[in-house]
Amino acid sequence: MKSTKCLSSAPILLTHGYRPVKLKDMEHLKPERETCHCGAGLNSATEKVVPLITSDEIVKVRVSELSCSADPTHPVISIDGSEQGFINMGTYLVSHELLRSYFRQFLINT
Repeated sequence: MKSTKCLSSAPILLTHGYRPVKLKDMEHLKPERETCHCGAGLNSATEKVVPLITSDEIVKVRVSELSCSADPTHPVISIDGSEQGFINMGTYLVSHELLRSYFRQFLINT
């Protein structure tokens, strides 16, 4: 069984407000970065369709991954999602809203 690696790096703020994720079906998401960590530009590497799971729906979105134009051995840059209110698990996206609800239920029922 293939393991899933979380591609998001920013923490989920559980003590502050959040805005619910509202994306249209097949909306295009790409990384916010315009340059690689080394300072070089980025090329479009791949685009894939993945589900975005929220508390009230599942929509399919297109996610672009970008590669370094100067050194193809650098890691591919994917969308983090923290600014948009979701985490990127690689094969699917999960809204902060759903995770907060899950965490709340976990804490209440223990």
